[in-house]
Amino acid sequence: IPEDFRPTFLSDITEEKFSARSTTCKDGPQCPFRAFYAQTIQDEHFCRLLAKNISITGKFTDKSELIPKVRERLASIQLHCYSMIELQLIDLQNEDSSSNEGKEMQVYLSVIAEAEGSSCLNMFLKHNAVLEEGSASRNFSLQLT
Repeated sequence: IPEDFRPTFLSDITEEKFSARSTTCKDGPQCPFRAFYAQTIQDEHFCRLLAKNISITGKFTDKSELIPKVRERLASIQLHCYSMIELQLIDLQNEDSSSNEGKEMQVYLSVIAEAEGSSCLNMFLKHNAVLEEGSASRNFSLQLT
């Protein structure tokens, strides 16, 4: 196909970046909200349920290695806690025309390609409520695709 007629992908001409309104959590690495999610995604029961879901959908056949692989992959997720996450769409071809309006997000995932075909997943979590000590009712939802 001649270059003039090739399709342009949106990801080739735009980029999402954190806006100036995005703010990290004041508690930093000691944030209880972040600690809760880190503990939850590394929990043995959570890993087993996730592995079971993967094996049921037929995406993995060797079940003896599945749980350690799931645990290893979940442990590699980098969690970042924010009190406000706002993304701004940047027009890479004309940055002066980029919108100043951002889109507020609850969760933002960023995958960074690394050497040898591996990748690093960064999970940016927004929170605005303090978790009570010993609270048994915390909502954690992960959609598997």
